[in-house]
Amino acid sequence: MKKLIITYFLFILFPLFSLGQIEVKISNCRDRIFYLQQFKGDRFYKIDSTEIKNGKLKYLIKKNIVPGMYRISDGKNGFVFFVDEPDIDFETQWPAMQDSLKIIKSEENKIYYSYISFRNETNKKLELLSPVLTWYPKNTEFYKTAYHEFDQVQNKLHIWADSIIKHHPKAFVSKMIKIDMKPFVPPDLQIEEQKKYFQNHWFDNVDFNDTSLIYSDIFIKKITDFLGLFSDQNMSKAELEQEFSFAVDKILQLTFDNDKMYAFVFNYLVQGFEHYHFDEVLLHIATNYNVPGQCENKDEDSDIYQRLEKYKKMAVGKVVPDIVLPNIEGKIMSLSKINANYKLVLFWSSKCSHCMRLLPKLKKWYKNIDNKNLVIFSVSLDENKENLEQALTMLNLPWTVVTDFNGWDNAAAIDYNIYATPTMFLLDKNNKILAKPITYNGLKRSVKKNGIK
Repeated sequence: MKKLIITYFLFILFPLFSLGQIEVKISNCRDRIFYLQQFKGDRFYKIDSTEIKNGKLKYLIKKNIVPGMYRISDGKNGFVFFVDEPDIDFETQWPAMQDSLKIIKSEENKIYYSYISFRNETNKKLELLSPVLTWYPKNTEFYKTAYHEFDQVQNKLHIWADSIIKHHPKAFVSKMIKIDMKPFVPPDLQIEEQKKYFQNHWFDNVDFNDTSLIYSDIFIKKITDFLGLFSDQNMSKAELEQEFSFAVDKILQLTFDNDKMYAFVFNYLVQGFEHYHFDEVLLHIATNYNVPGQCENKDEDSDIYQRLEKYKKMAVGKVVPDIVLPNIEGKIMSLSKINANYKLVLFWSSKCSHCMRLLPKLKKWYKNIDNKNLVIFSVSLDENKENLEQALTMLNLPWTVVTDFNGWDNAAAIDYNIYATPTMFLLDKNNKILAKPITYNGLKRSVKKNGIK
């Protein structure tokens, strides 16, 4: 009787711990740990690990594993797949695991990879046909043939995708495909007209209330591609930021009905524009949108709120806080005590490869301008004194370098909201921000615009 009770107890509890398993047979690989990682937007998080044994991996699909996009990786090599079925079976070869992936058992993964192949082939054909429809004379048979082909190529993919979605309406992969599909574009639109059409219809089939899709990269890809529709290599940075601000409005307004989705998209946009130094877009977000209040990560909410508040304080036209830090010899230096019509505050680090490429150009440029008219005041975010001293010996910079050796926790870096290096602020004599150039060429344009010689 006791044995029967224990058996029954285990039978009841087993579903709480395991609902199925993932098996992977890997050729040409041994003595290596592989991690099971879960996607969330553009990031992935480790949820399990195991060592390969006899060329095989096995992971239990536990109850706390949510349906979505996952990756199996040894830290460098791996492949992406979906978990939405009780048992999944793959074969692959190390190290080219993605390229050699074979799906032995998983209907959803077979569907997904068939879709990716079909979609990529379709996009290549459409890219070849678009210039023909734009430039070739419309009153010719060849144009009519190209027009028909453009329409048919799109139609085949849409019919195939609609069939998958109809027969697997609740499958995770169906929801992915529905969002990933580009809008059906009229063949007679020229390339620039297509771009405008996509801007207006890009999110037609996107359900921003379906938060389950956060556990994939689909929303991030969709948003990133949408932002790309507003970009042009001939645009100035100011023009790009204006276009991106318009795009941000269109994106965020679609998420207002769902707090979780709004927080997810909001955080991604802020982090992305921070990465590319689009401060005017960040200022637009900070000025017009509330920081999410119901995000899963309260600390992250607080951090983003503080950063966005600083973007308001550090906008062009604002007066910067004073910087009071010691130089390499320990002498206290102050930005406010520098007597010059213009000042360039530069945040950098000897570990930053972009900085080490910028500084020699900046040094050469600095020798050819009136140093009484403009003075450079640079803040090192180095933590190691020896590394900084070696860099300064090599560079022999003709301007002030200050630091407290606290890295990103540098007092000035915190005040100035520094999240990447190099970062520059062009100031007037009263420490008012005139420009925040990102590149060396951007600095020269800002200097010229403000009449600095």
